[in-house]
Amino acid sequence: MPALVGEITIGILAGPHVGKLVPEADALMLEGELALVLLMIEAGLHVDMEMIQIVGLRALAVGLIGSFLPMGLGATVTATFFLKLELMEAFAIGASMATMSTGIALNVMKAGGVLNQPTGQLVLAAATVNELVNIGLITEIDAIVADGPWQTYAPWMIMLLLVAFMSLLAVQIVPCLLDKVILPRIARGNRENLVLGMLLVATAVYMPVCKYTGSSALLGAFLAGFCFCTDEHVHHTWHRQVKRIATFLMRFFFACSIGFTIPVEDFGDGEVWGTALALFAWLASSCPPLFEAEACYPGFHEVSVDRLQATADSWHRNAQKIPERSTCLEKPIVPAFVRNWVDTDWPKLHVIFEKTGVAVVTMLLLCLLLRCILGKLAMGIFALPLTKNELLTLSFAWGSWGEFSFILALRAVRGNLLDGKNYSALVLAVLISIIICPTALRCVLTRSAREANESIELAKHETDACEEGMVHCAPWLQSAVK
Repeated sequence: MPALVGEITIGILAGPHVGKLVPEADALMLEGELALVLLMIEAGLHVDMEMIQIVGLRALAVGLIGSFLPMGLGATVTATFFLKLELMEAFAIGASMATMSTGIALNVMKAGGVLNQPTGQLVLAAATVNELVNIGLITEIDAIVADGPWQTYAPWMIMLLLVAFMSLLAVQIVPCLLDKVILPRIARGNRENLVLGMLLVATAVYMPVCKYTGSSALLGAFLAGFCFCTDEHVHHTWHRQVKRIATFLMRFFFACSIGFTIPVEDFGDGEVWGTALALFAWLASSCPPLFEAEACYPGFHEVSVDRLQATADSWHRNAQKIPERSTCLEKPIVPAFVRNWVDTDWPKLHVIFEKTGVAVVTMLLLCLLLRCILGKLAMGIFALPLTKNELLTLSFAWGSWGEFSFILALRAVRGNLLDGKNYSALVLAVLISIIICPTALRCVLTRSAREANESIELAKHETDACEEGMVHCAPWLQSAVK
């Protein structure tokens, strides 16, 4: 299980909503904001320009479609079908669905030994595109919260111009400037400190510039790292001097900035769990699976109005006879997405519960879990080669939401774009995906490695004894050997 799940749990237990063990929560949350700046710098440093050029359009397709498809589904459904939210709140939820957990996926793939294979390189390059999309969404949410005159299109336009300019700097100017002009004049022992100082100065300059141009200050931190992404000195210095500090401070971000802000008392509300499962599953499609209810109760859609009214009257007359444990049928507790799936008023919902008990709800929730986040898992069709294991590897590597989901949700709730319950449901949905998808990815990689070992053993068994130990020259090398 990823470490951030435990960090968020500790923050919830020690935070102001449960244990109240931290006297100055704002001070620790400020440490989390510093970690966020370092995370943006590191995200910029991790941009691999050479890998993007090699993988090309396939990585661009995975990064863009895998970001905007879940975002579009999430925003459309929450605004129209079951939550009926305002446009800005639906946009905030959809933006949080556009992310992927780069760190978790890469760690699992590295442990499975597939990071240097085509699928692993595709995930690396597509994750860079996804990070650019995430930075743009953060910029847009900050602009909406600020309610400035350029709140719609200008932040994206400014970001694209800055990214294009920084790409030119990173590829053409910064490496030559460092290797041929600056570093040869500096003593070898002081080069790391100089490079790190230049990176921090660039961050201090770019952050206010981006802020005052209508973009997010975090975009400036990302661009500072992006500007130095092609220089090996910066990477070496960062991993040697800053990486451990950034990793430690990120624990403050998840435990304090995220954990302290989660109203955990809302987790006792069935509607929060229903919304979380719905958010988790609505990436599958924009149509609710009503056929499960039809299979459980034939004639589900043919209930007459008179029968509904009679049943409702009977239900209300006998309300006093219902055992206390059945009070979960009352209106405030039943999840909103169940109410809208049946597309009717409460008396009809009572008929469904009376006829089928909890079987309908149980089957619907199981169906949600089985069909979860298919909008992101569908990215597996871009795997190369397109085999079953490669498809599943890319699907589950892209399937879980990541750190940027928490960042986007936190900035939305601070800007009053999200209310407390929807924020809790969104965080809960992200945690579910972070637990399920890496576990499934690890199982796929284990099975793939086992099948590869079995194929090797079979090839050894089918090899004749006279061929063992022989070196075979490839046909295209025979002429060169001669």
